[in-house]
Amino acid sequence: PGFESGNGGWIAFKIGTLTRVTTPVHGGTSALKVASPSSTASLVGLTQNSVVTNTVAGLVYTASCYVQPTTTGLNVQLRLLEYTQSYSSNTIVATTSVSSLPTGTWTLVKVTGSAVTAGQRMIPQIYSTNQTSTTGSTLYDDCSVTHN
Repeated sequence: PGFESGNGGWIAFKIGTLTRVTTPVHGGTSALKVASPSSTASLVGLTQNSVVTNTVAGLVYTASCYVQPTTTGLNVQLRLLEYTQSYSSNTIVATTSVSSLPTGTWTLVKVTGSAVTAGQRMIPQIYSTNQTSTTGSTLYDDCSVTHN
């Protein structure tokens, strides 16, 4: 779940420049810093397309991530999507939002939802909708998807 050995399969969601950092971290030795390359607000964050590649219908999945903004006023949204194997369509399983993250501290953001169909991909996406190249960046650490 940490970023000690690289990005762990996490990639930029919509836009974002990813950089591993050694401070501050929530756990382990590295976190992932995501900065916006644009002065216009967009979806800036992370997605992971290979965490759960074969869902079990009715099984409960939880996506979680520790988040810390570098400046005040940044928001974050975390959602779980169930994609077909070909990525041709998806269903939003669950979503949660934090409207303004506190600075200087790690905030645990998590969302839980049940798979609708068996044999699909469960994809987490965590992102800010108000982050730009002038509003600072967001740090992510210990991001994972588990099932209950």
